[in-house]
Amino acid sequence: MTLHTFISFPIELKSVPPSTLHRILAQFDTRTKPATLFLQLLLRSSQRIVIDLPCLQRLRALQAEHLWDLVVRSRHVPLMHLTRAAHSSVSILSSFLDAPNASTEQLYDTLMSIYYQPNSPNSAPKVYIPVPGSLPVDPTTLHWFTTELVKRASVSGVVLKLALSYMVRARSAALRACEAQVPAPISPPPSPLYPSHMDSRRSRSPCGPMAVPGPELADPRQLLLGSLVLAQKFLIDAAYTSATWGKLSGLSASNVAAVERTLGTALDWRLWDKNL
Repeated sequence: MTLHTFISFPIELKSVPPSTLHRILAQFDTRTKPATLFLQLLLRSSQRIVIDLPCLQRLRALQAEHLWDLVVRSRHVPLMHLTRAAHSSVSILSSFLDAPNASTEQLYDTLMSIYYQPNSPNSAPKVYIPVPGSLPVDPTTLHWFTTELVKRASVSGVVLKLALSYMVRARSAALRACEAQVPAPISPPPSPLYPSHMDSRRSRSPCGPMAVPGPELADPRQLLLGSLVLAQKFLIDAAYTSATWGKLSGLSASNVAAVERTLGTALDWRLWDKNL
C-alpha cells in the first residue's frame, strides 16, 4: 500500500495498521504534492488514527520540515489518538495543546474590555458594568460560554489567535453597534420650520466604514462566534458549516450567517493578519 493508493482509493484510515502508516510517512518528500495531499486526507478524515512511537518520531521529523503546521492547524478533526507506547513522547504536542487554553482567556479578557467597564478603577473587588446598549451577559456566563464554545469547536491555536485579532479590530464597530441600541431620548414635536422628514434625512447613518454595524455586534457572544467562524474559514479549507456552528453555539444557521456578514463588513473583509 503506497501513498498513491491512499489518494486514489480513500479508505477508512482507522483500519490502517500503525506499521503501514509509518511506512507511508517514511515516503514523505516535502517537495512532492502527494505528501501534501495525504496530509489533507488525514485532516479531512473523521476517523481516529492510532499511531505508535515510530510514527510519532516520523511526525517529529516532519515538524522540522515545516509540515507539522499542516497537521496541527486543523485540530477540530480528531486526527490522532496516541498509543501508550507513544505516551512518553507527547511533549512535542504540549505547547500546541496548551495554546487554546491561553487563547481562551485572551478571548474572554478582550470581550470584557470591549463590553464591560469597571465601576471604579480603584475598587476591590471590581464590579463590571455592561456598556450601554450591549446585550447584558453576566461575566461568569460569558466566561463559561467562551470556554465551552472553544472546547466544543476544538479549533486550533492559530485560529484562536486570528479570531482574537478580529475582535480587537472590531472594537470600535462593536461600540458603535452598542451605541445604536441605546433608546433615543424623547424629543418634542418637530417645529414647522424643520419638518420631520428633514430631520430623519439628516439623521441617517453614513455609508462606508463608519456606518452603524448590525445589532449582532452588540452581543459579546456573537462577536466571539463571528470571529471564530471567519478565522476558521480563512485558514482551513474544510471549515465548519453555518449549521454546525449553530449547533455548537445554540443559534440557527441563518443567525450564524448574519453574524459572519456583519463582522466581515465591519472588518472590510480584510481577513489576513500579517502577524500570524
